[in-house]
Order: sequence, then structure tokens, then C-alpha cells
Amino acid sequence: MNRTHSTSHDPELEQLAERFAHWRQSRATPKERIPTSLWEQATALCQTRPPSRVAKSLGLCTSDLKKRCQTHALCAPLPAEVEPSVNFVEVSPAAWPPSCGVQLEMQRPDGSHLYLASQDVGVPLAELVRTFLEAK
Repeated sequence: MNRTHSTSHDPELEQLAERFAHWRQSRATPKERIPTSLWEQATALCQTRPPSRVAKSLGLCTSDLKKRCQTHALCAPLPAEVEPSVNFVEVSPAAWPPSCGVQLEMQRPDGSHLYLASQDVGVPLAELVRTFLEAK
């Protein structure tokens, strides 16, 4: 069976579609499983393209490809955890004019934000920052 699917001029997807077509023509039996290397290439393309588009172009079942992508993501090495770099400079309230106030905005590596705006310069900033950064 000849499958021709538009890949909207996506050279990587077109090349992989050709590899799948070659494998389908040269496999020993119609029930032969798709080689792991072809599955890996298909899941890699799903990182930058919609799985439905990849599946359609390669003649695969979209749900099978999505399952492979999830398994691939679980098996992929996790990036090393980055230690947060905190540079804290304590400024005494006496150094600020009384009308100045405090504005503080921070973000933790997990994406949590802290925004503080206060006219009270006596806010315990060191404790707030420490508590925010240590919270998990």
C-alpha cells in the first residue's frame, strides 16, 4: 500500500517518512514490528511538531505515537538540578528616605514568584526571602 501524506515541506519529516516507506516495503512479514530506531526518530520529531502531524505523515496510529512519546519522556535523562544562585545584600532601613518604601520581586527555579510592595521599610526582608527560597 502506497501512502502519500503532505508534510508541508518539512525535510526531516519527509526523510523519516521515506525511511518508514522503505522499511514497510522491505520487511519480512506484514506483522513485523516497527524497529526501535524508527520509533525513536518519530518520538524525537514530536518534541518540535504535533504528534498528530508526525503520525499522519508516517502512517502511524496517533495514540500509539503519543504513548511512545510519554515513555520516551519518562526514560529520557533528567537535566541536572540547578542550584539557585542567591545574592542577598542587606540594607538597613536607616539608609532609605522614609518615603521610599520597599519593592521586591523574585522568582524561584520552580517558577514560583514573590512580589512585595510596602511603604514600611521595617519589613523583615531577610526572613521573607529565606522563607520564600526554602519553601518547596
